[in-house]
Amino acid sequence: MGKRGGRAVFRGMILLMLGVLAISEGLAQQGGWRSSGQALSADPVPPPPLPPLPEATAMPAPKPTPNQASVPTEKVGNGAGQKKPAPGTPSSAPGGPGNAAPAKNGSPSASAGAAPSPGVTSTPSKPGGSALSILDTPSADVGQFCPAPVSGGSTCFCPEDVPFMFGDHLLVPGQVFAGAAFVPGTTPYADIPLAGGSRRIKIADNNRLLPTDRVYFQYNHFHNAFERVDAAGRPAVGSLDQYTLGIEKTFLEGRWSCEVRMPFTGAYQADMAPTSNLPGLGVSTSHYGNLAAIVKGHLCSGRWWALGGGLGVDIPLGSDVHGFIDGTPFAIDNDAVHLLPFGAATIRPTERLFGQAFLQVDVPLNGNRVVLDTTPIGELTPQTLLYVDAALGYWLYQNRCAKWLTGLAGLVEVHYTTPLQNADVFTGTVGGRTLGVGNVWNRQDVVNLTIGLHAEFGQACTLGVGGVVPLDDRPDRAFDAEVQVFFNYRY
Repeated sequence: MGKRGGRAVFRGMILLMLGVLAISEGLAQQGGWRSSGQALSADPVPPPPLPPLPEATAMPAPKPTPNQASVPTEKVGNGAGQKKPAPGTPSSAPGGPGNAAPAKNGSPSASAGAAPSPGVTSTPSKPGGSALSILDTPSADVGQFCPAPVSGGSTCFCPEDVPFMFGDHLLVPGQVFAGAAFVPGTTPYADIPLAGGSRRIKIADNNRLLPTDRVYFQYNHFHNAFERVDAAGRPAVGSLDQYTLGIEKTFLEGRWSCEVRMPFTGAYQADMAPTSNLPGLGVSTSHYGNLAAIVKGHLCSGRWWALGGGLGVDIPLGSDVHGFIDGTPFAIDNDAVHLLPFGAATIRPTERLFGQAFLQVDVPLNGNRVVLDTTPIGELTPQTLLYVDAALGYWLYQNRCAKWLTGLAGLVEVHYTTPLQNADVFTGTVGGRTLGVGNVWNRQDVVNLTIGLHAEFGQACTLGVGGVVPLDDRPDRAFDAEVQVFFNYRY
């Protein structure tokens, strides 16, 4: 038998021992996990040695070839009855025949002539891990999260792969009011539910830095979201339910992705009766929000941090606003196109602790035409907004080998929204009816707190349930409370 045959026999014996141990201890069910870092020790009482095989069954030592070390054939025993290497055969490693030849991957193999103890295997360690224990439950293989293999033997916690952020945002573009001037508490007004009442696009909502192949469904309930005050000075609020369908597809080896979102909402209508001194006012809208397209890239990363960014476009395909003022109809066309440049960062200093943040600017490129009766009276230009979103989370549970629930994480998020310019407010008069349009509260600094749970099922499904609480009073709050649920399927 040549040198290759000797290696094949040696490898076959190791594979056979590993196979028997894997079957007996259920090692096959622990595939894809990192080692626990605890090596097994030999049994305290060694088993009786096996009797030596007859000399007739021993194979002759293979003939060494120049510049190559041969693999000596040895017997299993306690040291007695071992076959000595043939004359001229070099020792297996420097330091004498008791040292074993180094394995192919650089890790030393078992010492020559030493009988393996039952239940103990000598498995080469992968970079960043140690020998796999078949008795203890191993921890999660964080290397499995990495988009690229870990190099250099360092541990990678893959900061890009963290749960999706929940988000918070709902901010109306302004109000419509009756009269040439707005007086808080006396002037009838109503929030504008432009684009079906859909919120302006915030990249952080149900998103993360890592480009991901996924489809998703998202539900948001904004409690007491739209304000109005009738001609008698009586305030009222209305809630909004929003449903969003989305898909994200990666390209360029998974470092970039393109995402498309389409929101739908419940129809909204608010009618306020007139009084003897002030006209009646009403607004309504339909079900369709704006279509958003987002290109996102993973730009660079280290062992515990990652940076990325991209650009989104909010396309005005949503519903227009219709209404009346003392019987005279008006309309606000949904015409504005928004550019959404953003940056993203994430950290993962440990296997369980993670954080991420988004910084985004929402820039409208044009305004929305306002028509009173059949006469245009101006354009409502939305304010340029700055979004700062930060999240901190912790993996409460992870088990990639579980049949159902494979991960559970808790997240706490803080969201800040501020305008970068003053609001656009104007009025127009047609047929004796004067309508005012614009954000009457001008600059609103909105701070919201989000708390949520992120659950993973199998290797493809994630479910998030969260709640949002505003930290300011009106007008620096867009709703009284928010409940959100999203489901992502990675394909």
